[in-house]
Amino acid sequence: MPASLKRARPERMGPAKARDEFALSERSLALVEGMGRLLGTRDGTGPDDDPMLRSLRAESRAEGEVKGRTESRARMAREMLLVRGIKLSEGFLADPSAIAELPESAIVTIALACDSERDFLLRLGRSQSGLRKLQNPHSAHG
Repeated sequence: MPASLKRARPERMGPAKARDEFALSERSLALVEGMGRLLGTRDGTGPDDDPMLRSLRAESRAEGEVKGRTESRARMAREMLLVRGIKLSEGFLADPSAIAELPESAIVTIALACDSERDFLLRLGRSQSGLRKLQNPHSAHG
């Protein structure tokens, strides 16, 4: 195994240890992050000045926004149905991605029109199908 892939000896601390480790320990990672922040402060730069980090951070933010929006819509649907007295199973919207792309207005309309969990899910499926057709009108599965 090349020396660069071997774990550094624990007694070696500092930038050389972090550079030589195959997998960074928490301590080494903290050292590298601290050095990066120090250099960034000195040079007036930050993570978004690096094209790869900027891209990864943007991707992460987008994933977080989708996850937050999806969870929020699932909570909204659950609360609306419960307030209406509709009983829900433990697994109701176990996969909340089912409502991720639907507009809130469609979810509200479905939640107000349905009379059971099953009815909600059926209407939800029909709305998703309609949305897919709108997004891809030339689909062969029309």
